[in-house]
Amino acid sequence: MDSTVANIKAWAELVAFVATIIGAPIAVWAIRAQSRSSQVTDSFDNLWKFKDDWESKDMHISRVVVANGVLSDALPSVEDDVRAVLDFFETMGLLWHKGAIDLDVAWNRFSVWAIHYWLSLNPWLVEARTRQRDETLWAEYGLLQEQLIQTDAKQRDRTEDEVRQEYQAARSDFLKRESLLRIS
Repeated sequence: MDSTVANIKAWAELVAFVATIIGAPIAVWAIRAQSRSSQVTDSFDNLWKFKDDWESKDMHISRVVVANGVLSDALPSVEDDVRAVLDFFETMGLLWHKGAIDLDVAWNRFSVWAIHYWLSLNPWLVEARTRQRDETLWAEYGLLQEQLIQTDAKQRDRTEDEVRQEYQAARSDFLKRESLLRIS
């Protein structure tokens, strides 16, 4: 009788051990799946907040002022608005870099503006970096826009140079549209 109880106990321990071996990876997988799901949800939440900020009255004013400044070659006189636009995308770039924003979602919702403003403001940005002796100014935005160009090229079956050329060719029309934003 003692050997039967011992055998049952040994089998029970073996079954428990096997269940643990099988269950642990399943639990890890479930936790990772939940974490990925949470990251996607957080990414969408962050981008909706960015969308609200981008469409705000204050940002519309900055966008109109900056677009007119680029079109009239008068950016130094509108520095605060230029910084507001650059800082908007710098923050987005930082959150993307830290994994809080999904690149494909950012590309889908913001690439047109991010790439156009980067190309339009780049001469001013280079001068500001030189003037302030700080190459890190808007560096996260720079990294983000490069990734957005790569994503755009991949999504539209183009080279990165073709994407840049298309954006440069459309830049004047883009800025004219931005300069006509309604401010309400």
